[in-house]
Amino acid sequence: QRQRDQAEAESRFAEIPECVAEGSAFCEDHDISTYQLCLRGTQVDAMLATGRWDGAVEQAHRMRSGVASPINRLCPTTALGTIHARRGDGSPWPMLDEALGLAIGSDEADRIALIRIARAEAYWLEDRAADAARELAAAVPLVSAGDGWIRGALAGGLVRTGSEVPSPGDPIAEPYALALAGDAAAAEQAWTRIGCPYEAALALLDSGAEADAREALR
Repeated sequence: QRQRDQAEAESRFAEIPECVAEGSAFCEDHDISTYQLCLRGTQVDAMLATGRWDGAVEQAHRMRSGVASPINRLCPTTALGTIHARRGDGSPWPMLDEALGLAIGSDEADRIALIRIARAEAYWLEDRAADAARELAAAVPLVSAGDGWIRGALAGGLVRTGSEVPSPGDPIAEPYALALAGDAAAAEQAWTRIGCPYEAALALLDSGAEADAREALR
């Protein structure tokens, strides 16, 4: 699990399948199903991040159909809402509203911040900039002790929505930092290196150049 946590925190997605497989086998051998659900949640997060959305949806539905604690329901519920928002194949709000309630119930700042950021993206995709800005403003005070990836996601959202809420300070993970510095090409390459095509596309889109927007859409 320590390997999984470190790989997830550093977005080393290529290592996660092996960590999940080894961890799941250990959990089955020792009859500790709760931790196996945590591993499956990590797998859903990794598939969401790396563009394997069909797999993420399938795994998320399996997790939600079983017996899971509120915390273990949070990951698949957020993932389903996020994918619905990105694909436009149904309303994301039943899932994102449920996820917000689960996150608030956990009373953990990072979890609440992450769902706020996910909800802001969904609003932004619906061209509801004011609602997106409201979600991001609610997330700002929650990430003061967060890691660079959460800070980066928040900062990127603030810029994307034209929000006047101050961006979070350092540290910010490299792909986000490159985008914030105005180097869209380097940001796209950084996201591509770690296998995140959707984020790579957003980095290009944020440049404002027509050629980059066309490549982002592709």
